[in-house]
Amino acid sequence: MAARRWGVVDPLTPETVDSVLDSVEKETLSHVQPGSDTTVASPIVRVAFATDGEQIAIKFWVSEESVLAASAQVGGTPEVWTDSCVEFFCSHAGLEPGQYFNFEFSCIGVLLTHFGVKGDRQPQSDEVRASVWRRSSLGSELIPSPRKAPDEWTLTALIPKKALKVDPNHKLNDPELKFVCNSYKCGDKLPNPHWVTLHAVKTDSPDFHRPDSFQPLNFTSL
Repeated sequence: MAARRWGVVDPLTPETVDSVLDSVEKETLSHVQPGSDTTVASPIVRVAFATDGEQIAIKFWVSEESVLAASAQVGGTPEVWTDSCVEFFCSHAGLEPGQYFNFEFSCIGVLLTHFGVKGDRQPQSDEVRASVWRRSSLGSELIPSPRKAPDEWTLTALIPKKALKVDPNHKLNDPELKFVCNSYKCGDKLPNPHWVTLHAVKTDSPDFHRPDSFQPLNFTSL
């Protein structure tokens, strides 16, 4: 598969990141995993990335039947995957074989992030979690029970180098890092549970923790 190509831009800030991501190439999460409710249409989910070399910017656009955000940001392991949740998993050549990160965001921006190998991952520190800036078009108030979703909601995040264990002397778009990733949308406790992915995950049941499904992520100039 050809490497995805995303934008390299001037320094990204919370004030500029949405306009930048609105202008770059977007991909649709089109692979539906087994177990998804097929009695209704799958959610329509698009994702885009950019980098300024110091941080990865990511934005999801989501259209779905209902939204839920019952998990609060208390401690390092909120069960965001049970809510309306978008996810970014990645790895790079600076890590040991099999190591990867998962960044999982509820639709109001509550974050779960771990690092390690499949079956042995640890929560990232409070400091790292706090360094990941995020903004949701739905705001930040909990949604304790499912409700009808708007026509579309968005989630934007800035993930800095330290959250990705990248040497300070390297830029995130350094070809030597050989970034690979996959992106996901799920909602285990929604009225219509679903699991959709950017790159195909060949499993008999929902499983996003499959580094073998990651595909190259190349950053190129706009």
